[in-house]
Amino acid sequence: MSAEDDVASSNRTTADAALVCTDYTIVPLNHFIRSLANEPSPERRAQGRAYFEECLGRFECREPSIDAFIHEQAWMLETMGICSTQLFVEQSAYRRGQLLILGFVTLMPMTVDIRRDVIESVLGEDVEKVTSWLKTLGDADGKVQIPAYQILQVAKNYRLAEEEGVTIRGKTMMKQAERLLSQASGTVGGGFVIVETYEGMLPFYESLGYLLQATIDVDGEQDEPYPRYYRLMRAIG
Repeated sequence: MSAEDDVASSNRTTADAALVCTDYTIVPLNHFIRSLANEPSPERRAQGRAYFEECLGRFECREPSIDAFIHEQAWMLETMGICSTQLFVEQSAYRRGQLLILGFVTLMPMTVDIRRDVIESVLGEDVEKVTSWLKTLGDADGKVQIPAYQILQVAKNYRLAEEEGVTIRGKTMMKQAERLLSQASGTVGGGFVIVETYEGMLPFYESLGYLLQATIDVDGEQDEPYPRYYRLMRAIG
């Protein structure tokens, strides 16, 4: 599930006090996986993996489920080809061989069953281009199964903001994630971006042009902090 700037008020205070980094680069997690696989000896691979896990271990967005994802799950899911995690790193440090992770986004292909009228509402003025195509698809309820992409995770490193005084804007990460998905769409198709988030984040995603499409009740323990999520969608463009 996606989370961003408003995870907690203490985190917002930290981010506000930190310098917003514009000297960043995006490095796919898969780059590190492949680099380690190409190391000439088991010792070098073990050393490289230990250093990378140490860097990941210093990532804290203070949302337990997201921290657990980047610490424990992202590497495995990447190797399985289920999703792709893109790391936003401080560029000057990266050139010196130091890995300072500002934030990350995780992207995943998916298919969704969406009513034709919902697709038309998202496309807006562009609907005329695909109306005839949409009429040839769909089941008796008017639903169409279409390829799409989900922005599965969005998080920034608040620990880095505290220790190094540097942060990155959530909107910057979202724009870069959408740019990557636009490139993928132009190559292999897929017309929509999906995010799922909790109520406090709805204004953020709506400010980026996402439209609310569904409410999702999440089964969980009684202390689950966000028992209800919301699905938003926008066209890739």
